[in-house]
Amino acid sequence: MWGKQLTKLDYFEGRDFIMKKQIISAIVLAGMVIGSTSAFASRARQNVMGTDATGIVNAGAMHYDTMYNVFYNPAYINDFKNWAIVEKGATTGTNEGGFAASMMNFNMGLFFNRAGAFNAPTLSIVPAYATLVRPIDFVIGGDQGVKWGFGATYANEKGNAAAVNTATNQTNLTLRAGVSVNNFDPFISYRVIGKQKGEGATPTEVKNNDMTIGLRYHYGEWTPYAAYRSGKAESTPAVAPTPATQGKFTGMLLGVGRDAKLGEGARLVYGIAYGRTESKDIPLTVAAANVPTKTAHTIMPINMALEGDMASWLTLRAGLRYDLMNRVSATFSTAAGTQEGTVSGRIGATVHANKFDIDWAFGSNSASAAAANIDTDTFGFDSGTFSNVSVSYKW
Repeated sequence: MWGKQLTKLDYFEGRDFIMKKQIISAIVLAGMVIGSTSAFASRARQNVMGTDATGIVNAGAMHYDTMYNVFYNPAYINDFKNWAIVEKGATTGTNEGGFAASMMNFNMGLFFNRAGAFNAPTLSIVPAYATLVRPIDFVIGGDQGVKWGFGATYANEKGNAAAVNTATNQTNLTLRAGVSVNNFDPFISYRVIGKQKGEGATPTEVKNNDMTIGLRYHYGEWTPYAAYRSGKAESTPAVAPTPATQGKFTGMLLGVGRDAKLGEGARLVYGIAYGRTESKDIPLTVAAANVPTKTAHTIMPINMALEGDMASWLTLRAGLRYDLMNRVSATFSTAAGTQEGTVSGRIGATVHANKFDIDWAFGSNSASAAAANIDTDTFGFDSGTFSNVSVSYKW
């Protein structure tokens, strides 16, 4: 064999084989890169693509994959690692950012000032959840045949230098855990600490608890999912005869989503969900004015998003949300029926440069700085064009 003299035919066949192997490797590598980066997201991208409209899962999206899903199932830190992002919101309080990196056999991440970190699925409960100051998220996970992850969200406030005698001292901590095995992704979270205490002449102490359990399943392009959430807030005023009040809520979510490839560099993501939340306010002191109230909200949102690569450096996307059902029950002050609302249509884009991405959602300038301004009827290239914008890097 070693003594065989190579002919020109052998040379060209060998060269063709090597070239074909290189081409196949390049295609596979490109597919891996495209597949691994398409699910990386920012809040600007999520606002266009759509998220959970019921608020039962107040982070990421249930009907498609995104790196922000680590905030309800920390096991996803093993799929979305080695990234850093800074998100600029409409106001200082909505600016956020963080990073995830591999270290030894673990994947870890830190995220700062995540908007809605402790939001409840309904704001009608009394006492309502207080606005939290500077929440921080920590996530750690690994893959030992089963992908697992643990996460914690912490927020603390001691007084307020700008509000004498009206400040609130509060401490909040939520722990969560999740796994991903055989296409099943179960997760659970529990708010282990939820204390708020006001200052001043009539301070009020509020205790909160909150629990969420859920499951996602991957079946090809389809992702069915379910989640359940319950919580309670109890207020205890220090001065009688003001009654203590207890608020409870429960919520359920069922849905399915599909992430379909339409062609080279184009995808269609859509899903439908059914969500229902119920809340009840119960004054713990009996009096004529202390009437328990109960509300219910049922919603069936349909989300559809189209995303495609216009060029190697530019990706465009558009998202539409239509509520097939959006109904509330009657209370002592409001009537039951379908809520008036609008069909949201949003447009965004991503500019790619090396391993950097700049995401934004098109908006329009407005006198109100508190709004993201991405649901206006028109948009243009003015000071409101980049209503939501982020800069991220993946390595």
